[in-house]
Amino acid sequence: MGFASIVATAIGIILLIVTAYVLVSGVLVASETVVAAQKDMTAIQVEMLGTSLEITEATDDNLTVTNTGSEPIRDFENLDIYIFQDGEWTLYRTSSAGWTADKTYLNPGKSVVISHNIESSFEVKIVTPNGISAYGVYP
Repeated sequence: MGFASIVATAIGIILLIVTAYVLVSGVLVASETVVAAQKDMTAIQVEMLGTSLEITEATDDNLTVTNTGSEPIRDFENLDIYIFQDGEWTLYRTSSAGWTADKTYLNPGKSVVISHNIESSFEVKIVTPNGISAYGVYP
């Protein structure tokens, strides 16, 4: 009987060690995932803080947009351009028909000319892919 209780105790200890190993490794993997996600979110927030956009000029067929921030605006082809006209907002992209930009990348302090085909007065809101926007009303 003494030997059986020693074997049972040994098996119990081994099961406790295996269970602890599985739990600890799971916690380590989860914590690594959380740390990586926090690092990515911090990088996104830093980029957002450095991004600033201003509509500096508007003519009958062009908008001049200036990057007034410290971060370059990448993926310029996917800017959202919202036009408020006749009581409703309409979404355009710089890559859509009727809208063209003379650049695809905008460094800090540089400007881009966006051509459009709107003939009457309108309100415009330009939103970068990371959520920063510029707004203007033009006759």
